[in-house]
Amino acid sequence: MRHALLALLSLLLLSMQCGIAMAAEPTATTSIIPDVPTTLPTAMPSVQQVQQALTPQSIVAAIVALAVGFVLCFFGYRFFRPTLFLAGFVIAAFVTYVICLNVAPFKGDEYDGIKRTVYVVVVIAAGFIVGVLAVCFWRLGLLLVGAMGGLVGGLFILAFMPNGLIKEPVWKAVFIVILVILSAILIFKFERPVVIVATAAGGGFSLALGIDFFVQSQFASTIATVLGGASSAVLSFDAKTYIMLALVAIFAILGMIVQFRFFKGVFGNGKPATDTSGRQDNA
Repeated sequence: MRHALLALLSLLLLSMQCGIAMAAEPTATTSIIPDVPTTLPTAMPSVQQVQQALTPQSIVAAIVALAVGFVLCFFGYRFFRPTLFLAGFVIAAFVTYVICLNVAPFKGDEYDGIKRTVYVVVVIAAGFIVGVLAVCFWRLGLLLVGAMGGLVGGLFILAFMPNGLIKEPVWKAVFIVILVILSAILIFKFERPVVIVATAAGGGFSLALGIDFFVQSQFASTIATVLGGASSAVLSFDAKTYIMLALVAIFAILGMIVQFRFFKGVFGNGKPATDTSGRQDNA
């Protein structure tokens, strides 16, 4: 568990620091926020003059986000292995996409379409590999479920004031990483409530993101600002953006109510949270 936590912390810090470094570099042209091809949004050097458009990639991303979000939000505690897989997929997809964008960011030229397609393939491949590992090594998967809750919680809190709550990009990264680590640790102490809260929150976030592909609010752009540290960018929040943020909370609360009400017992193989002898631990 300790080694897995350190590895997760290193990956998150690496992705955040890449975003910070790219945000600090001056660019000759205004950056364009691309359609996000995963269940979670990512960092960009700037979020000025956001332009979104429905593309085949974004439609696929929206469908995936809605499907993953629905399963996690309302059935996360019900399905043991699928939840472990989806948590691993979400975390790996998020980190991989952040790294991809900061290694080769979008520039608003004719190569952006190719980049989107490549990023979709790379992100899905990385998410699938880590998802399978999360199923094979269930303690790692459980850790990633908790980490997903901390990640979503940090993004949601910072999204309400992307330019003011925490101004320094480094401290934004530290804030998110602290929540990730705390959630990943707490899930081994309070398994049922943390699993339900983490999956409901992660699913609600994914559902809102999937809807946002069609609504075209600044929800994804706000998250990009939070992660990219573009402190000079000024977002003009509109009613749709606040509605999307409210939807995250509404979906999360509904998911918690459903899961606490209908899914009793224990997460995986009917064993108490402190007794994992019934689980096949391959770690």
